[in-house]
Amino acid sequence: NTTAKRAYLAISAVAIMAVAVIASITMIDRAQASAQLPFKGEASGVFTGPDSGAGVVEATHIGEGTVVFTNLVVDQSVPPTFVDGAACFPTTGGDQTFTAANGDELTMEYVSGPFCVDPSTGAPVKGLFVTEVTGGTGRFDDAEGQIIIDAVGTETGWASSFTNDSW
Repeated sequence: NTTAKRAYLAISAVAIMAVAVIASITMIDRAQASAQLPFKGEASGVFTGPDSGAGVVEATHIGEGTVVFTNLVVDQSVPPTFVDGAACFPTTGGDQTFTAANGDELTMEYVSGPFCVDPSTGAPVKGLFVTEVTGGTGRFDDAEGQIIIDAVGTETGWASSFTNDSW
């Protein structure tokens, strides 16, 4: 009987250890999956000047927060390309910052992409921008990569969606 009890206890201990190992592997897999969650979201806001705007953002890795862009450089010294009736000019610079609710910031710089305006009014109608992540604070301290921003102008401001599938 003692031998049977010892065998039962040994088997029980091995089974408990196996369950613990499986649970650990599952937690590691879930942590790795969340760390590789693509960065994507939406933002909207108002123009605060001819080259700037501010609004709200909701995105993976940020949650709800704010967005500000400044110093948007649109090269109007070159003839525009017309797309769907809009006059499109190249974007050659500018800064954008996403700020999470806890204050962590993700900063980026506009690198390229068309900024399109209504040729009769000059009102912004759309843009497709490539931004280069320049870093940030808190959880974004070592952030890098590119974010693609697809924006549309509205009567009162702008709305955009964005993505980076490599995060």
